[in-house]
Amino acid sequence: MANNTLTSRAIGTAAELLQTNPQSLKRFGAAISELALDISKSGINSVVDNVKAGVQKTYDQTFGEIGRMMDRNKAYVEKDPLEPDEPPAKNIEILKPKKLVVWLVHPTNYRQNGEPRKFKRQILPTNAISQLNALIPKKITTQPSIENEKPEEIIVETRFLEDTAQPFDIDEIQRSMDGENVHGVVMLCGIQTNQWMRALNLAELCQQKNIPVVAGGYHVRADLPISQQQAKKYGISLAIGEGESELEDGSPFMDKILQDAWNQNLQPEYRQSQNPKIDNASLPLIIEDYQELMINRNMATLETSRGCPLPCSFCTIRTIGGTDVRTRDPKSMKEWLRGQYDQHGIETVFITDDNFSKSKQRFEVLDVLADLRAEGLPIGAMIQVDTMATLGKEGARFVDACQKAGVYAVFLGIESVDPATLKGMDKPQNHPDRYKDMIQTWHDHNILAQCGFILGSKEDTPGVGRRSAQTLLKMGIDVAAAYVLTPLPGSVDYHKFHEAGNVKEADFNAYDSHSKAYLEFPGGMSPEQIMKEYAEFYEEFFALKNLPHLAERLEGRALIAAMRQWFWYKYAINKGDHPMYSGWGTLETDYRRSDFTNNIPTDVQELAPRADGPGSPAREKRGRKLDVIS
Repeated sequence: MANNTLTSRAIGTAAELLQTNPQSLKRFGAAISELALDISKSGINSVVDNVKAGVQKTYDQTFGEIGRMMDRNKAYVEKDPLEPDEPPAKNIEILKPKKLVVWLVHPTNYRQNGEPRKFKRQILPTNAISQLNALIPKKITTQPSIENEKPEEIIVETRFLEDTAQPFDIDEIQRSMDGENVHGVVMLCGIQTNQWMRALNLAELCQQKNIPVVAGGYHVRADLPISQQQAKKYGISLAIGEGESELEDGSPFMDKILQDAWNQNLQPEYRQSQNPKIDNASLPLIIEDYQELMINRNMATLETSRGCPLPCSFCTIRTIGGTDVRTRDPKSMKEWLRGQYDQHGIETVFITDDNFSKSKQRFEVLDVLADLRAEGLPIGAMIQVDTMATLGKEGARFVDACQKAGVYAVFLGIESVDPATLKGMDKPQNHPDRYKDMIQTWHDHNILAQCGFILGSKEDTPGVGRRSAQTLLKMGIDVAAAYVLTPLPGSVDYHKFHEAGNVKEADFNAYDSHSKAYLEFPGGMSPEQIMKEYAEFYEEFFALKNLPHLAERLEGRALIAAMRQWFWYKYAINKGDHPMYSGWGTLETDYRRSDFTNNIPTDVQELAPRADGPGSPAREKRGRKLDVIS
């Protein structure tokens, strides 16, 4: 009933505001109808209640059948040809397959009341699970430690657990590792800073059951002393690097971890020698059951490049992922995309490159998408780019290629409309006086323009929330995602603000860029005022009166996507979630934060970075690539 009321009000407002533009009103009405039909067909209200049970049932059936097959084939008869008269009964050997069970677990974080943030369906899949699923082989060969010992093949069974949309069942994990010749390991993957405290708690559960744990992700790669101390407390092995890389001794990163997990000899840390080339790296291996946990199960993520040359001080992509943009070979993507469409019904690809417009292979990737669309595959794409992507002849060519490739949404790193604030963020590539023309260029190609916006800088003043929202609306931004300025470990800001004493929060769980402000600048706004501005930004931007204007500049798939996102943002914000970190419904809570050891440092100085760590002045001395900034 609430949705129907909102829809009626939206149409009424549209009629009032667009009465002088009948064509826009017609498009808006058609989009509302299609969106309502889409929601109705999805049966979301009934389906979400059955997701947990359905996924669990699929797991039980799949892995139960594997176990039964192994039992049926465990008898192996071998007759020694040198002793032909030996009674057969004495030569029967019961072989139980040697197996390493690997659990890929993506941790959630906690709400301020201590409940884990869990949903019946989540908004976006993580790259980490599907990418690691592709990197982990189906079997490994042991490296003999004794002379003349024969290598053995070990079956590797990979399972996953999305902590944001599934209960964390430590007993199920333990049962999967029970049995003769079975070892196991839990890999906590894709860990962001706000998920680190939950990761420690899950590791504590594993430690109680004697289950080894490996942890990796951008927070781990920030190389903080405090995180290494906490990991040691729970016996966590830290994977400080990318899965495709090599260790400092030249051995393959992932292979070494798996070998040590089988031998039950995991090391305290595994550190890559350097960021690897990824031109021939494995593409993600999508898991059908994982897709069923998503609001849009027909959307997949694809990373075509890593790294960014731009110097934004709040970001960790350049300081950890590297300034040299490393790219995949686009030739392999065509068959991959075709296969995902045929096997999993994937119709939307979110290209998660942090700056796709700086990829040297961007045109080749777009050509692949365009070719597939010419074959009749209805694949659309979302991309992330900088504000310079449309400039000059190269920019015009790029936007044309995006349209031909079926790109219907672009996420822009706008961050601020104030030149002084942008200077403080070290974003010389952003020019607010160019924003409106840039946004219009995307609209001219029927591509919705979404942006990221950061509040809480020392240059911000009271009223910045509403002022900024109004400015973005006048510039033509369709959807805006606001964030609270957060010094992420590994960023330049993390070093700068720690040294200046601006950081007032020792709990990494709060580093989620939306639930709490904790940077304090002399003469600047208080954390309470910053959160007030954050709330007012969303209130102003997503006022109902602004919705119909989408139909004045978009149509078709882009308009439907913009309206879907608009309603989604309203839903998530009203729940107290950030739209990018939310989901449908609420999953029953498993372990609350109060169930675990309190790992919050008593002094924020304990969170201090290494003097030579990622984002440090020592590493920044090598300079910037100013040729990419104009």
